[in-house]
Order: sequence, then structure tokens, then C-alpha cells
Amino acid sequence: MKTNTNVPLVNFRRVSVPTPWWVVVFVVTPVLLWRLARLLVWVTVFAVKHLRALIVLVAVWWAWHRYGWLPLVLVATVAAGLVGVWWWRHPRSCERFALFPLLSAWRRLWVYPRQWDEAMTLCGLVKTYDGGRKLPHLGKVRCTYATDEVTLRMPRGQNPDLYHKAALGRGTGRVWCGWCSSAAIR
Repeated sequence: MKTNTNVPLVNFRRVSVPTPWWVVVFVVTPVLLWRLARLLVWVTVFAVKHLRALIVLVAVWWAWHRYGWLPLVLVATVAAGLVGVWWWRHPRSCERFALFPLLSAWRRLWVYPRQWDEAMTLCGLVKTYDGGRKLPHLGKVRCTYATDEVTLRMPRGQNPDLYHKAALGRGTGRVWCGWCSSAAIR
């Protein structure tokens, strides 16, 4: 007896269940309204929390919309020139108030997040619990001439001695590593 080999072993079909109108009105609509209200609260909190950045972005968008891209490029060029003159005349204050904060923001947003998971895993600071991986949360980054001071938040239940024993500085390519508790971030 010959069997047909073209038939799939499992037959997946979409089950179509008609939804009554009252389910849509009394169940789906309140759920969607609740999610919309939560989204509006989140957007409001985010806007209040990052008010300066939002004002700058709105001003840049308005200037670009009103005048085009050329004035924005000119303003950015003049600002870069002023920072260059500042660095030429007073390098220590320029590095302290302009260059190191910019470098810290760059490393906080781009450099550390790309290698954070791997570095924490290699240092032995990633723990598994309830099917998920718990690793320290990256906090503030402060750059100096020789080191980066990274503030992080430990997951609950980890011992600070683990951070002393772990070679965090070696894991991220930096020379020095310090730690702090989660209370220092709040």
C-alpha cells in the first residue's frame, strides 16, 4: 500500500469565531480606552520628566519647518566653533563642563549598552530567576581623563561583595571599577 507523502503531518487552520456586538461594545471598547488612558499618562509623565529635551526638539522642529535646514546647520556650526574656541582658550573648563558630559552621554547611550549584557555575563553578575535573566541596570556614566565611573542598580538579592570580586573594569575595557547600592541612584 502506497501512502501520500505530500500531505502535511499537522493541519493548521484558522478558527473563525464570530464575535457578538455586545462583546465588542462592553469588553473590547473599555479595554482599548483603558490602554489609551495609560498611554496618555505615560506620554505626559515622559514629557514632564524630559521637559528641556522636549522644548529643544520642538524648537528645532519649528525652526526647520519654518526656515529650512540651512539655519540649523549654521547654528550647529557656530556652536561647534564657539566650543572649539572655548577649548583652545580654557581647555580644563571646556572639558569639565562641555566635552566630558557629552562623552558621558555618548557612552551611556551607545557604547555601554552594546556590550553591557556580555560584560555582566562574563563577570558572573547575571543570575537567572523564574525563567528570566536578572542583570544590573546601567545608571549614570561619568567620564574623567583616565576612567569611566559607572553607576548601576543591583537586582534584588545580589550581594555587593559580588561586585568587588567581579572584574568589571576588565570586562568593559576600562581600568577602574566601583560600585554603589541602588539607594544611590534614587
